[in-house]
Amino acid sequence: MTTYTDAAPPLSALNAPVLPEDKARAAQLWEAVKGTALEAPYRQVSTVHAEKALNRENYLSFLEALEELFVATPVQNAAPVAAFDPARRSLAVEVTAAPVAEETEADPEMEPNEEGPVAVELDEDLPVAVESDEPTLPSGEGAGSALFIPQSSGLLAQLAGLLADGGQLTLQLLRVGDQLTLGIFPQPHPGETQAQPLMVTETPAWLDLHLVQAMQGYAEARRDAFQICQRAAQKQQQLNHKATEKPKTPASPAKGKRFQVVLHAAPGTTLQGDVGGTACDLTLGENEVPQGNLMITATHPLFGEVKKTLSMYANKTHNFEEQQGGWVRVTVTPVDAALTATKGETSVTFHGEVLLPAGRWTISAEAAEHETTSQLVTVRAGKEEPVTLTLTPITINSLF
Repeated sequence: MTTYTDAAPPLSALNAPVLPEDKARAAQLWEAVKGTALEAPYRQVSTVHAEKALNRENYLSFLEALEELFVATPVQNAAPVAAFDPARRSLAVEVTAAPVAEETEADPEMEPNEEGPVAVELDEDLPVAVESDEPTLPSGEGAGSALFIPQSSGLLAQLAGLLADGGQLTLQLLRVGDQLTLGIFPQPHPGETQAQPLMVTETPAWLDLHLVQAMQGYAEARRDAFQICQRAAQKQQQLNHKATEKPKTPASPAKGKRFQVVLHAAPGTTLQGDVGGTACDLTLGENEVPQGNLMITATHPLFGEVKKTLSMYANKTHNFEEQQGGWVRVTVTPVDAALTATKGETSVTFHGEVLLPAGRWTISAEAAEHETTSQLVTVRAGKEEPVTLTLTPITINSLF
């Protein structure tokens, strides 16, 4: 039996697998457009080439469509793209204060097995640092105090006009076909959180003739940003200066000024005052005291001790009776009956009304030829308790 085997198709891009460097290039282009106006067109191209991973021909078509994005539309605010091959180089200027790059997310359109960006080292013979003709000043106090004023229309003079004292910038070139994308990334001005870069995509010949002119609007925006930062720094400096100034001492009260205080309390109350640590004698009625906070202590053998603080910046009146106790007002029949208030071993005789310390008191009334009567009342400080007592006459049998 003879077995026939079909000859293998010749190797071509149609049936060749996708190369790692092809995927790396797609990832680099994604980093270049992510967060820019080209991010949406990139995603659209990826959607149109949904079968890009089937073979290398499909993937090369996908890459070609991506490259056309950079040729057809200038890339604004795009992230710099690393070198891809010797025919496509980028020139970068390293700055001392360059921010640390954050980790980037993977291409959302990339297949699960696709690899991430491939790091490519630059040719050692290619210079990687470009310095300005102007001297570089150290950052700190005094740095960024003025912008460089170009004295000529040359490219380097115009680039220097983007910088404050001690400032630096990064230049980056990306070639795609016959187009160059030039990126200018200045270091932020002192006080500026992030500097907006300038991205221009054109032919080398066009850039040679018109780049300086194309930079004019961008240079004006950088000067405006510098002035805003300068004004903010000056305002902050003024605030800091005010904060370090010696605080003003508040005006002390006028010495020798005195005010009148009128005090009321239960008879027999003794008063003692204190103004700012200085003792002063007080009496019931009118008193003259110095300006300040007056702390008064009122002492009575029945009512005990109560205190009150008055702010003496004007004439004042205070009645300690509301703190010492409450009034008991008695209506009694007959009207000449003797009244007594009793609480424990304490007994107070009175007629009509009496001021008593807070608590439970027994009010008694007695009169000749009448039976004695009493009533229990609760006295509350600052309150009035009315009491009505009626005595019953005693019947006396006549002996004659």
